[in-house]
Amino acid sequence: MNIIISEQTKAYLKKKNLSCLTLSLVSGGGGCCGVVAMPSVRYEAPSDLNQYMHYLVDDFNVYIHKLAIEEDSRLKFILRKYFSHEYVDVEGYKIL
Repeated sequence: MNIIISEQTKAYLKKKNLSCLTLSLVSGGGGCCGVVAMPSVRYEAPSDLNQYMHYLVDDFNVYIHKLAIEEDSRLKFILRKYFSHEYVDVEGYKIL
């Protein structure tokens, strides 16, 4: 597992006094294809730690849902902006 946190993301987290990133899966409507799992990044530890892998990356606690990774996965947490709203997003996840 290769996890990267961009420099912009690190600066954003430090500015907000946050030390945790959690990549979880949220069920969404898939129309005729059924329910679809979508990634969601949160800034707190998950309540059910048994469903997550824990990593320490550059002094940040990172929790990744076990169904969102493969052993050779490369995840990158990046900072995105939507008008004046900033948020952390992830690239490279795979839903198993």
